[in-house]
Amino acid sequence: MKLTKEEKSWILYDCGNSAYSIAITTALFPIVFGMFQGVDNMDLGYFNSLASILVAVLSPILGAFADYKDKKKRFFTFFALVGIISTLSFTFISPDSGQWQLLIVMYILSCIGFAGANIFYDSFLVDVTTDEKMDKVSSSGFAFGYISSVIPFGISLAVILIMGMDAAIGYQIGFCITALWWGLLTIPMIKDVKQRHYIEPEPNPIGNSFKRLGQTFLNIKDYKIVFMFLIAYFCYIDGVDTIIKMVVPYATSVLGSDGLNTFMLLAILLVIQIVAFPFALLYGSLAKKYSTRALIIVGITTYVIACIAATPFLRIIGKVQRLNRI
Repeated sequence: MKLTKEEKSWILYDCGNSAYSIAITTALFPIVFGMFQGVDNMDLGYFNSLASILVAVLSPILGAFADYKDKKKRFFTFFALVGIISTLSFTFISPDSGQWQLLIVMYILSCIGFAGANIFYDSFLVDVTTDEKMDKVSSSGFAFGYISSVIPFGISLAVILIMGMDAAIGYQIGFCITALWWGLLTIPMIKDVKQRHYIEPEPNPIGNSFKRLGQTFLNIKDYKIVFMFLIAYFCYIDGVDTIIKMVVPYATSVLGSDGLNTFMLLAILLVIQIVAFPFALLYGSLAKKYSTRALIIVGITTYVIACIAATPFLRIIGKVQRLNRI
């Protein structure tokens, strides 16, 4: 199935923002935050929660405004730039400065930019492709996002290894690489993708946006399937995001944060990105045969089993390593 230029540009943005997801959300940022004196990288959970609450409050409001013609692209571009610039700013905030508060402010801004841009990016799927190709294009975005993120993350990991696993400078260079990669692959999305579904401009757009939003909340109880989907998605994505954001702080707290453990942990995350590529494509293909719903259930079940099994396994490894140090 041949992809159009718009579909390719849409997929390329996933290739760009996936670099943020692996480097900032999961891998490099938690390690650098833990290098600051007087902080515990497990405290990131509180700041991640704050960022999530802000995004949750803003999302429906922004979505209502973006319904108007030519607004969706503007909102997408604004939030993408907020995320990219905030990520780039990490490069200039060293643990030696002790300014962890400033780093957290910029981190929260980057989270809002990343999540805000994704709101509009995801909504563009209906503009760039047809119902028949939607599963294919969506799964391709995930797949190529995973595999392409290996490039900036792999380069960053090589720089960190050369500079020293305990030296902040390598991680800071990694932040710069991540921001530049994300920014570069955002350009095709801004240039090629067009908003095809919209509401024509009208008087008092702000007031009317809030009216539509309120009407949606009032009527949602009449659409049981949509209501159940929103509740299920809230529980699902919150659990997944918690694991993605806290896996490195938790792993380093259990295994220790010496150079070897840190390198092995980052290397494992790199391998995971590679393994995820073919399976994302496979899920997209199987969805045609077994339905999207069936594949979601299989994926969530596998995820739950893996998370439950990983907890005691990780603790056993941690105990063995502590005994070896004695």
